[in-house]
Amino acid sequence: MGGTFDPVHLGHLHAAQYAREEFGIEKVLFMPAGLPPHKDNICLSDAAHRFNMVALSVKGNRYFGVSDFEILSRDTTYSIDTVKEIKSHMQDGAVLYFIIGADTAPFVKTWKSHTELEQLVTFIVVSRRGNEVKRNILKNCEILNAPVLEISSTEIRARIKEGKSVKYTVTDAAQNYIRDNALYGFYSSLYPKITRHLKTVLSERKFTHTLGVEKEAVRLCQMFGGNEEKARVAALLHDAAKNMPSDEKLAACKKYGIKLDSVLKSQPNLTHQFIGAKIAEDLFGITDSEILNAIKYHTTGRKNMSHLEKIIFVADCTEPYRSDYDGLAEIRAAAKESLDRAILVAIKFSIEYVKAKGQPLHPLSLEALEFTIQEGK
Repeated sequence: MGGTFDPVHLGHLHAAQYAREEFGIEKVLFMPAGLPPHKDNICLSDAAHRFNMVALSVKGNRYFGVSDFEILSRDTTYSIDTVKEIKSHMQDGAVLYFIIGADTAPFVKTWKSHTELEQLVTFIVVSRRGNEVKRNILKNCEILNAPVLEISSTEIRARIKEGKSVKYTVTDAAQNYIRDNALYGFYSSLYPKITRHLKTVLSERKFTHTLGVEKEAVRLCQMFGGNEEKARVAALLHDAAKNMPSDEKLAACKKYGIKLDSVLKSQPNLTHQFIGAKIAEDLFGITDSEILNAIKYHTTGRKNMSHLEKIIFVADCTEPYRSDYDGLAEIRAAAKESLDRAILVAIKFSIEYVKAKGQPLHPLSLEALEFTIQEGK
């Protein structure tokens, strides 16, 4: 069963299951397309993501499998080549079925080497009950009249971009994968909601800073790699609690169960990073640990920071709208080399700053400094 599977959905699995039972098929092999000749490859999601979603969706079903044959090909992939490859691994006399939808069947005649293809396989054309497909639509085919689930990958992508649920259209495993990898603009629908909220809780100056961090985070992703969509969300929410009065910050810590150490008690403003992560989860339903941790440690840092944590930490220090401060030029220069170098310089200047103010540095920052130095050796 071939297709772009962008993403694979329950309609695909439903049709495969019906075909397997109806024709006594030993195994259904899902074949995510690599560079199909009939699709707009510019809009096609990364092949690895499409393969992984299929693999997760068929996991646990011993009758289903997935192949990476087409996605590993660097050239445009044609069904005739795929079929010949599969046939080369089959026993003599074994039957190879090719499961396609009724909407695809009329176009098989336009495929490369379609005459040879029709001799090598038996097509199973999935038809809707009450909407019969003519058996002679292809030279060698069977008609599968099954209740078709009215689901399309196009609609799923659109719903995700609009922030709507796709539950019961894809497997839970595929849905989690889409969320964790921010596919199809998973978080883009949150941007307007987050922005509207920030305008009500942040000062104009802090809101401008936030937009600067967002801009810088995206730029750093483009320089050093990273998921731009996750970076945008983390950047937008990193200072969501920054303008809370101290008493409200302490009340929020109590509400969210945030433990206060001696440094946080003496510097309540530092709690904003921990409260911000809780706001992201509580108000906007964000559960991705990468995003939450990037918000949670953007000021202090910590040892063994993730790539996204480093990006938000550095973006917060170097965003383009920041007023000049001691160390800014040095941190920006270091950020051109590496994220770790920028973090090292930033924390060293932070130590000097808090010492000058007679305040203690948070233990998380000291751990981040020691870890970064050790990693750099």
